[in-house]
Amino acid sequence: MITVSITRQSLEFEGRPAILGVIRDVTEFHNIKEALREQEDLFHLLIEGIKDYGIFMLDAGGRVLTWNQGAERNTGYAAEEVIGRHWSCFYTPEDVRLGKPDAALIIAESKGRCEEEGLRERKDGTRYHTDCVLTALRDSAGRLRGFACIARDVSERRILEQRILEAAEREQTRIGQDLHDSLGQRLTGIGLLARALEDKLSALKAPETEQAALIRKQLVEAAEQTRRLARGLYSADLEANRLAPALRQLLDDARLLFGVSGVLDCAADVPVQPPIVSAQLYHIAQEAIHNAVRHGHAKKIRVALASSSDGTLLSIRDDGSGLPSQLPNDGGMGLRIMRYRAGLIGGQVTVSRDPSGGTVVSCLVNGAAKNDSISGPDGQRKR
Repeated sequence: MITVSITRQSLEFEGRPAILGVIRDVTEFHNIKEALREQEDLFHLLIEGIKDYGIFMLDAGGRVLTWNQGAERNTGYAAEEVIGRHWSCFYTPEDVRLGKPDAALIIAESKGRCEEEGLRERKDGTRYHTDCVLTALRDSAGRLRGFACIARDVSERRILEQRILEAAEREQTRIGQDLHDSLGQRLTGIGLLARALEDKLSALKAPETEQAALIRKQLVEAAEQTRRLARGLYSADLEANRLAPALRQLLDDARLLFGVSGVLDCAADVPVQPPIVSAQLYHIAQEAIHNAVRHGHAKKIRVALASSSDGTLLSIRDDGSGLPSQLPNDGGMGLRIMRYRAGLIGGQVTVSRDPSGGTVVSCLVNGAAKNDSISGPDGQRKR
């Protein structure tokens, strides 16, 4: 069986009306057309059948062209509500003010793709974490035709990661308290006994007096080292949610341990942060200070904590050797840890060169991006 195409045309032949008929075998063309239509149907079923990922297209200006069920499930927007709108409607107002939607489009256009993870806002106003990959689409002539976006709601994963991190930090705090309250106190007590023994041996003018003095000295040093280790693991000020005093103690410890001078600039109007935010900001500062000393060989460090309409800003500025001319693709373990901690509290870490020398690490936490505002795929708020 074949597929044919029949065309006919009226004409006049030797003065009499006639009809010219043309029959063409179009079986191959028909089969190709059917195959393409079948592939298109399968592709449509594939896109619509994926409900865990939002898959949609944007035009070159960033307006939504297509919309699948996964995107509707993640955002709460139906196709007729979102097609034609700029994709910035999915971002939080704070990120829109910072220009993040347009920045992502620019990066994807220039580099071919842009991958980012951050907070997004649903139709009902709830917020969720998403992992989004934006890919530029170009025709055979190289002209930009639009963007393909694949986004996944990772709120549940982030909440689980946050709970794991909180559990690890509770264990770290417990170890720090045990070092300070148990081992530290015991070493101090043994040091006092050693001092008493040294005094007795000295009164007797015993030859073992010098050895007793050496034992006492070693015990004093061990007790001091234990206290320093405990302060690195546990901060009483941070436990009481006093971030500024905790940062000041962190700088004091850096002076004792590394011989660097530190200054804390803290504005009086900085609001009290939720415990999870204070803890992550503290650990970001701790990591930045250690990096400045170990890698930048800094001698002076200035930590600033301020509040603005955009949120709370923590910055750590040092006078070290500065950033290397070429950073590794992953940014290094320390930078990844700081960015991860910032992501848990809806913040963003940036690292830049200080024009006067050294490095500046900044973390901005949006005022509205509190931990208890994150919700899962079901739209329910998580704590």
